[in-house]
Amino acid sequence: MIKNKLTCGLIFLFGFVLGIISLTALNVNTNDMYLNMLRSRFRVEQEMLAKKAASDQNIIRVLHHRYNVVSTYANDEFSVFNNLEDSFLLPIQLFILKHVVASIETTKGERVAEGIERGKLAFTLEQAGMIPDAQIEWKKAINLANYGKTIDEFKEYVSSIVATEIQNN
Repeated sequence: MIKNKLTCGLIFLFGFVLGIISLTALNVNTNDMYLNMLRSRFRVEQEMLAKKAASDQNIIRVLHHRYNVVSTYANDEFSVFNNLEDSFLLPIQLFILKHVVASIETTKGERVAEGIERGKLAFTLEQAGMIPDAQIEWKKAINLANYGKTIDEFKEYVSSIVATEIQNN
């Protein structure tokens, strides 16, 4: 009888420890995906707020929101993306999502997106009269976007994107 209880206890303990190890492993593999989801949502929200501010012709708010979008590309900018609280099933859901996204994700696309966002920030900095800061951002933007033409053509391209965003808002 005691041997039977001891065996059941060991099986339970082994299963419990194995479950903790499995959930921890899933959590480690999916935290980056969760951070990327938070960043994406924040980028979209800030981009929409920047468009609204641009249509209201509030250059300071546009600068603020454009800077927020650009800052999400740096891993150390927003600490909110580093403190996570997960639900019990979140690691399993994110593990599946991670493999779905991995099949379509490219780092080149993210670099181009960052380049365009930095171009929008540079465009807004120029409008605010902050020319030296804008020039620094233009250089970063054209390098990230891997735009093969001149910087003036890239400025014109970004200008058309901003104008379209304002018009469609």
